[in-house]
Order: sequence, then C-alpha cells, then structure tokens
Amino acid sequence: MKAITSKPVVRQFELVEKLKRYHPNTDEDLVNKAYVFCMKVHGQQFRESGDPYFYHPLEVANILADMRLDHYYIVTALLHDAIEDTLTTYAEIQASLRTLSLVSQVDRQ
Repeated sequence: MKAITSKPVVRQFELVEKLKRYHPNTDEDLVNKAYVFCMKVHGQQFRESGDPYFYHPLEVANILADMRLDHYYIVTALLHDAIEDTLTTYAEIQASLRTLSLVSQVDRQ
C-alpha cells in the first residue's frame, strides 16, 4: 500500500457549520448521523493511493455544501457509495438514519 497523502478533509462540525450559514434550519442531527455512518462503513477501506475511502464521500459532501445545497443533498453525498462499496443494506441506512429515498436514487447499482 502506498503512503497516505495529506489531503484536507472536511470535519463533521465544519460541514454542519457551513450548511447552517446558508440553511439555518439544517437538520444537524441527520447530517451528523450520516457523517458518522459514512465513517463507520468506509472506515477500514483504502484506495490504491493509500487514502482512506471515506475521503471521497466527505469531499463530495463538501463540494455540494460549497454549492449551498441543503442537508438532503449532503446526506445523500455522504451515503452515496455505502450500498455499492460496502456490505451496508438499504434497511441499515433506513434504520440508522430514517432516510433512504435519495440514497436509492443516486446509488449506481
């Protein structure tokens, strides 16, 4: 495995604060749960470069937050590879986050 590159990754509180600047009614609890879920399911995965796999969904979420999209899009970004690249099921996402419809629409199965 190659050395891990030093990439800036958006931290949980930074993502929430960024969202709240443009969307004061952001569902912080949902975003926080999705962030933790993403880290949990991708936590032991690494890219060929050596970077942790979760860098990708975090960066996608950060880009969408920069575009001022709401928390539904951010949650979807955080979860978009969970079904495809882990053993996670739709039922687990539904049980953990009480959200599923957007994730199922962007999953590339």
